[in-house]
Amino acid sequence: EIGLSTNYLGSLFTQQTGMRFRDYLCAARMERARELLQHTSLKVYEVAQQVGIRNAQYFSSLYQKHFGLLPGQTRR
Repeated sequence: EIGLSTNYLGSLFTQQTGMRFRDYLCAARMERARELLQHTSLKVYEVAQQVGIRNAQYFSSLYQKHFGLLPGQTRR
């Protein structure tokens, strides 16, 4: 709609932020997931859904990769 390709928008985003959009989005999702785990009683699969990840196992592996902890460990 704005007449720019997704590749060009991606390169502009990277130039401005120093990170790829997909990495930024993943980091934002993981930060929100940590907040939800710390401050709600939602189950891990519910937190995954809340941050836009349908597969709870995939979510857990991303979370562990990002924070070095499993989602359940954050809650404790």
